[in-house]
Amino acid sequence: MECERCYKFGEHRTIEGQLLPDDVTPAQFCPYDGCEGSVSLDAYPWSWLKEKHPEYPDRPRRGQVYPQNSNSEGQEMEYKLNDQSGEELL
Repeated sequence: MECERCYKFGEHRTIEGQLLPDDVTPAQFCPYDGCEGSVSLDAYPWSWLKEKHPEYPDRPRRGQVYPQNSNSEGQEMEYKLNDQSGEELL
């Protein structure tokens, strides 16, 4: 939800000092540097976004931004390529 990029289920990063409410378990964040999205609060399955945007590919590409919302004119926003690797995600 934060950076609008996809990653594989189970991927995450931790930030030193950021813990879950139990004060023991490290909080899990989006694996992309600079994104503070929480894996447990901000991540949704690809099928959720694909249902809202059937024009998106069946398999998302790593590093590509897939906007969730339409722009103010009601036209679907263009999704932009941030990573030229072309690596596909499952």
